[in-house]
Amino acid sequence: MKKGILLFAYNTEFDYVNLAVICAKRLKKHLGLPITLVTDNKKLIKDSEFFDNVIELEDLSNQQKRFYNGIDSQVFTWKNLTRVYSYDLSPYDKTLVVDVDYIVNSDFLLKCMDLQADFLIFKEYNDLAKTRKNHQFEYITNFGIPFYWATVFVFEKNKKNEIFFNLLKFIKENWDYYRLIYEISDTKFRNDFAFSIAIHIISGYTTNSFYNTFPGKIHLVQDRDFLIKSAENSLLFLVEDERCQNNYSPILVNNLDVHVMNKFNILEVLS
Repeated sequence: MKKGILLFAYNTEFDYVNLAVICAKRLKKHLGLPITLVTDNKKLIKDSEFFDNVIELEDLSNQQKRFYNGIDSQVFTWKNLTRVYSYDLSPYDKTLVVDVDYIVNSDFLLKCMDLQADFLIFKEYNDLAKTRKNHQFEYITNFGIPFYWATVFVFEKNKKNEIFFNLLKFIKENWDYYRLIYEISDTKFRNDFAFSIAIHIISGYTTNSFYNTFPGKIHLVQDRDFLIKSAENSLLFLVEDERCQNNYSPILVNNLDVHVMNKFNILEVLS
């Protein structure tokens, strides 16, 4: 079975392509699988040695999103509409899709690729700050359905997953309808929400009985936190204490994959 990785990177005011290069370097080191990049401008790929294939696909989204770098923030264009086409775009039999702000420091995902599961996604999360509890990472709304992370997922090419991704595309194309049905106030399309809704629908509008979750939790730091240093497979963060704003504590992790929401820091520290 041919296995590989699929990344998406669309430059706006933020350099997502450089972020994809950083991500790909670590994926090659720890997983050693072929990598396909989906972007809208191949000419931006200057460091192509980490990509085995580049697919050019336009993303016409003009969504705006506020991105935080600790206490500072900026509003950028946010292009995130093409992930629902992962099934159609992937040249692999079994595909790992990874957000480019997911920093890989272990072979955990490689081992997951060998599991006897045709689809894997994260549901539970571990905030490295420990003192924070974020309801939006548990349910898509206060009284809504369970939240699933589209940050990292694995799928095989089969009929069941083809149906799932066709449903995802339908949800995207009819987002205003689905966000109202599921009482989502934010008008922006979010992959996490679309995946959560699709899992709910395909499971018969009840608890997920259709798809497997990754063993363990997705580890994360939020966009108010800072990545300070990287050495070998270790990452040093300053994480904010929710009980005392602007009070930060150091957290050092080793051999742990981390979803780093402060994308600015990744470019500053890991470039």
